[in-house]
Amino acid sequence: MFAIQIHSLEPLASDDELQNDLDVNNIFLDVSSEGQRPRRYFMGAYTKLKRTYESLIHYTNGPVTLNLNCGPFRYHQMGVCTLYRYLQESPSISRECVVLGQRGSSPVFQLCYSVREVTCIYDFAINEVTCLKQVSSSWRQDQLVAEVEYNHCPHGIDRGARNKYKLGRFSSNDIGSIHSVHNVTFTTLSNFVITFFVKTLASEQLLAAVKFTPAPEVIENVERKKVEIKLRPHEYDGEHVAQFFDRTLVTQNDSSSGGLLVVRIDGRDTSSEFALAGTEVSATQRISLVGASGGAYEVIYTIKKRYGAVTEQLSSPTALWPNLKQLERQNLGFVMPQTKNFTAMPETVETDPADVKDFSPRLTELLIEGGCDITQRDFSQPTSANHVEILIDGLDTFRRYYEILMLAEHSISILGWEVNFSFGLVLANEAAQPLPAHYDPANGKWITLEDVLVSKAKEGVKVRMIIWRHELLSYINRYLYLGEVTIEAEVAKLEKRCKRIGLTIKVVHSAGSSGTSPIPEADIVVVIAGNPKGLISTHHEKLVLVDHECPRHTVAFTGGFDIARGRFDQQAHLVPLPYNPMDIKNITGVLSGKVDQIRKKEREIAPGLVREKRYTGRRIQPMFPAIRLLWHDIQLLLHGPVTRLLHLHFEHRWIYAFTQNPNSAKNLKVHVKPFPKPGEDKCRKHRPLKLKGQHSNCTVRLERTWKGVIDTNFLFDDYCRLIRSAKKFLYFEHQYPFQNFALTYLMCDMLKKNPELRVIIVTPVKTDLPTGLVGELFDWSQDHIIEHLNLIHSTAPDRVGVYGLVNQDPKHPERIKPIYVHTKLTIVDDEWCLTGSTNMDNVSFFYSSELSIEIRNGQLTRDLRTRLFKEHLGSFYNPNLDTDLIACFDTFHKIASLNEKSLRNNGLIIGRPVFLAPLENYNFILSQVYYPNKLVKLMVKLGINPDELYGVASDAVDNVVSFLRGKSKL
Repeated sequence: MFAIQIHSLEPLASDDELQNDLDVNNIFLDVSSEGQRPRRYFMGAYTKLKRTYESLIHYTNGPVTLNLNCGPFRYHQMGVCTLYRYLQESPSISRECVVLGQRGSSPVFQLCYSVREVTCIYDFAINEVTCLKQVSSSWRQDQLVAEVEYNHCPHGIDRGARNKYKLGRFSSNDIGSIHSVHNVTFTTLSNFVITFFVKTLASEQLLAAVKFTPAPEVIENVERKKVEIKLRPHEYDGEHVAQFFDRTLVTQNDSSSGGLLVVRIDGRDTSSEFALAGTEVSATQRISLVGASGGAYEVIYTIKKRYGAVTEQLSSPTALWPNLKQLERQNLGFVMPQTKNFTAMPETVETDPADVKDFSPRLTELLIEGGCDITQRDFSQPTSANHVEILIDGLDTFRRYYEILMLAEHSISILGWEVNFSFGLVLANEAAQPLPAHYDPANGKWITLEDVLVSKAKEGVKVRMIIWRHELLSYINRYLYLGEVTIEAEVAKLEKRCKRIGLTIKVVHSAGSSGTSPIPEADIVVVIAGNPKGLISTHHEKLVLVDHECPRHTVAFTGGFDIARGRFDQQAHLVPLPYNPMDIKNITGVLSGKVDQIRKKEREIAPGLVREKRYTGRRIQPMFPAIRLLWHDIQLLLHGPVTRLLHLHFEHRWIYAFTQNPNSAKNLKVHVKPFPKPGEDKCRKHRPLKLKGQHSNCTVRLERTWKGVIDTNFLFDDYCRLIRSAKKFLYFEHQYPFQNFALTYLMCDMLKKNPELRVIIVTPVKTDLPTGLVGELFDWSQDHIIEHLNLIHSTAPDRVGVYGLVNQDPKHPERIKPIYVHTKLTIVDDEWCLTGSTNMDNVSFFYSSELSIEIRNGQLTRDLRTRLFKEHLGSFYNPNLDTDLIACFDTFHKIASLNEKSLRNNGLIIGRPVFLAPLENYNFILSQVYYPNKLVKLMVKLGINPDELYGVASDAVDNVVSFLRGKSKL
């Protein structure tokens, strides 16, 4: 068990920068770790002075997350850091500092802390209480109550865990031993405050409050005070703890020997004394309680301290508090003796990926050999000998989905943020595998996910799905977004179809469940999961796992794609045809010649990007083109040892969905079957698994976060590590890039330190995030993204490019649509990459469940980048860009410059990049592209075609103008 003590917080910005950041007012610090309720502290107002803190301590046996935030609603993330080094090496009591950033150009805060190992714990018992003078009138007795608060901190927004004890009724000169009656005893490792008061009919009369502080904490306080007095005598305003503590006593009693400082903190009596100094292990003391109302009591208590092996019982915090309410159990700061009827489950800590310096093949060997169990500790360990296939955009992705799902012989497991069972995976006339047995051509030309699932379930394949649905917000948002149906309607339709063909299906709503639901047995089980934790949290990971029972044939898909309407698109990203086609006779021959010339060159360089077939239909796209987005995303197909770890993740989610118990999920063990040798595979006969691509020996590491169950911020730390490790080139293709304040500052800082670093950022022209006040309140705003991207660009405008992607209808040049970049991809120096479901925003980092994958393979990384650049740059891509990263940066800039010039002259674009920074370029692009607003989406839901309505309105305006000119068409 470790004690992390926060000592001070100091701004690093200059006076000028502070003057510009005065909108940042009150600052708060959230401290959290697994198995505990997070605790929030008020750190003071934002000033240029260094602030120090008294008794701000967190006890833990795992990683600790420090989250600095500000603002009236405390939603503005200013910086996050996860402390975990002390788990690998013996911590020293020497102080360390971390830098936590904040919004704007200066980040700003240095937080000083220390870590020490807990070496002793304390037993406390009240022996006798003597009433010298009662508070109440003589005709009734005093009811004396003692309240114990554990891990008391004057800066805490919330108080520490508390217990109340009724000590009995007393009158003057009445002596009673309460030990045998009320058993007022407890064990603690932290400081604690005992408040004695008399409860009357109408009020509570305070007698005294006494604080007991462990010696190591006191020593830190005293030494801090001596230092602070030298620097800023007016700054220190701590409690009485350090005022009455003798420096000589500190010298004689170091932290290893333990001891408690006993101090009155009720403001009337300032006496203090030290108990259990040096080698003393037990002490019985007397304390006088004199209240302002005239009441007087004496209390005799006994304190003991214990060393060494006693602290081993602290390995599982939740096991030590059986006598308290569940809420109090979650707040570590005190412990109580175990009882026979409470059995603890051992806690586990997921290994930080950054700590794995060199790849060890041992885990890969174990996963291949089998015959062992894997646990949470193994999840983020790297594995080799993995086959990775890159899938770009929906056409290729969902075609491979169909091919692999049709090969399933044992099970299909799906995790999704959104899933539409009626979604079309592939056209029936393009299906590479035999058609599903229950595909009905009369229902449409598309083979849907539902067709595949019911057909495989009928063959004996077990289907399990966990689909997230927000109880309120997502229902409203999806109604106004791409989906035309809710998950409830989709599930109801699936249930009817299963009943019709004789399949059993169970639908479970895990949100709000008691956690005692048995795991149902059925051909198809659908779990509709609520939020992990909090209003804005989601289950955002995307995973499809096929045949985990058979290692040789296990295949997994993960990345940014949901199997949902609106995601289907091809690399050509063709602009949807209008319902009322425009007259093309007015297009001049010169313009037509330009189109032909561009298309001819494109056919020579990238024939797969032009004249592709249009894929349409309500099975894959929204009802009207007016709200259709051109969708760009990436998915990975995985085969090899890493699929065993993905199976572990799914089982964690599956068990938690029914138990609602974090420990039952975290401590789950999954048995690994041996990887069969050729000819020894005894499972049912599989059709051959055809793997594509040349990336068959990749080193892969999985990374995840899961709010409320796995409360770590390793994904945020990994993004910081990516940025810090870049030497020459960083490529971000992200939906919400740099929405987080701390990452923005870190990126600016690295650009200043490394003059060789070049950065390309590709992002949507406009995201679906809120703007204005709503976005500001939740610290999740499109405005933040634009502000931060412009800040990064202004740091090094010649080495940073911020681009959106658009496409244009060459027959109607005014019809320009943005390509919605849903990717979550980071490429570092063409050597390794990180992709998956994690956005670079606060919701993904700190509130949701996410799943990402890091791949260290230079050949795969270059292949991924070159394929993306060929798609984005079109005919301007040349073979030199395969290896020359500086030329890549220059080419992006050149095409965006030409596109801006062409759009300002109402011309045709070449390639797809357009400038999104500086701000004037972004505003110009917004004026050129069409993006559906909420009104348009609502019209679609009501069955109104926006294209037709706009056409009628446009005709009416033309008629009015003509009439006013005397050329009425009426």
